[in-house]
Amino acid sequence: MEADASQDELAAELAAAKSSTVQAFERKRPSRKRFPEHLPRERVVISPPTNCPCCGSAELAKLGEDITETLELIPRQWKVIQTVREKFSCRECEKIAQPPAPFHVTPRGFAGPNLLAMILFEKFWSASAAEQAK
Repeated sequence: MEADASQDELAAELAAAKSSTVQAFERKRPSRKRFPEHLPRERVVISPPTNCPCCGSAELAKLGEDITETLELIPRQWKVIQTVREKFSCRECEKIAQPPAPFHVTPRGFAGPNLLAMILFEKFWSASAAEQAK
């Protein structure tokens, strides 16, 4: 038994010698820069639920809101559309209710459909028209 114990101790010492300590660090979270403040903003509020989807109670308390900013191009003008989804909590069942996010052409993208259409038009239609003119 003593031989087994000494072998276990020797194996533990070898394992400790092979391991090394690494200094801890904090990773930077990726973040997107905000759109410039001088751009006009249009606030679109999505209507919140009137009743709790779980229990049907009408006792909802506002918790906050999620704001999604989308860059949009109107002919000869830029603007930022802020889509607001308000969060509510049910006072009876303590669940959180929030309307679903609207459809975005590109998931987690910041470009609106008009801006994407303009980019595609400039890339493909204008380029092909210039090549045909040669």
